[in-house]
Parts: sequence; structure tokens; C-alpha cells
Amino acid sequence: MIWLVEFEDMPEAFKQYVSMRAANLYAGRAVGSAEAVRFGEREEAQARAAMIEYETQQGDYNYLGTTDNRNILTYRPFNAVYRF
Repeated sequence: MIWLVEFEDMPEAFKQYVSMRAANLYAGRAVGSAEAVRFGEREEAQARAAMIEYETQQGDYNYLGTTDNRNILTYRPFNAVYRF
């Protein structure tokens, strides 16, 4: 799912990742500096990790069920061949 969000409305972790990604694309395409791209890739990976950490902390995710106490049906092999 893709959501259109204004840059100013994004959390800081997302802003940093978007900025680092754009800088790396620019360094690779316009400047052509392999050294700048290598340096930027490390920072981009750190920004992506911070963004994912922020999302998981804010999302209140749980693999045992949902936040409204509904159970998620997992894969059941005996239902795989069942025809409706």
C-alpha cells in the first residue's frame, strides 16, 4: 500500500531515510562518485533501520492476534485441498 504524505508531516525517522535515499540516488546518477555512493549506502542502511524500528514501536503489532482481540487464522494444511 502506498500513501501520499507531505514531507513535513512525516516523522523524523522517515524524513531522514527519504533524504538519504534521494542523496544516494543523486550521487550515483548525477555526480557519478562511487566513493560517495559507498559512504551513503551505509548511512542509508542506518536510516532505514531507524525508520523500521520507529514503525514497529508505533504500530503495536502482535503476531498472536490483532489489537481488537480478533484471532488471525494461520495456514492449515488440511484446508489446502478443501474445495468450497
